[in-house]
Amino acid sequence: MANLDLSPELEDILAAHCAANGSTRKAVIEAALIVYLERFGWRFPIQDGRLTVIPPPAQAVTKEETITLLQRKSQNGRWGLALVGPPAAGEPGIEFSYHGHVWLGYTYEAAGEAAGVEIYRLVPAPGMFVLAARQDITPVTGCQVVSMDLQGNGDISLVTGDPGTAVWRQWKTRRRGSVLMRLGEAGRPREVEAHEVIALGLGTRK
Repeated sequence: MANLDLSPELEDILAAHCAANGSTRKAVIEAALIVYLERFGWRFPIQDGRLTVIPPPAQAVTKEETITLLQRKSQNGRWGLALVGPPAAGEPGIEFSYHGHVWLGYTYEAAGEAAGVEIYRLVPAPGMFVLAARQDITPVTGCQVVSMDLQGNGDISLVTGDPGTAVWRQWKTRRRGSVLMRLGEAGRPREVEAHEVIALGLGTRK
């Protein structure tokens, strides 16, 4: 305690306080340390005239629960794609509409691979969205896409981006045509209308 290195200003204050109140350097520093540690749950009761130390209760370390929201494999079972996330994101094994399922307030990140299945994790992200669709999708503007051909089991794609600017191309069978898609006001995928194509500067994109 005597070797505690304080700033010159604090040393002056400490010395003046000790001189004025008849305190010792050690007593003042210990009192300040007790006040500081009590903010973090430590307790220092006096028992039988002696100071005792009671540490804060041990905090249980819990791992955030994660569920599999969807998993699709290729026809031969050798590769596939899975999306995991917190239970708040929905029930396991989501059902797809034609244009897919949307999570508002999330993005996704790569979380690893197991037995050929690429795993992605939903991550909270205000102002973003994630779309999972059994479609062949490529990005056009304002979004990121992961897409996988599952042979006879069709395609699976994940899209993430800003709902206000993200546009993606949804391909028809064997890529014999496509439509431009974006999120509507209700957070549901819809086709981009003609005037929006011009407004977004997409009229010349293939």
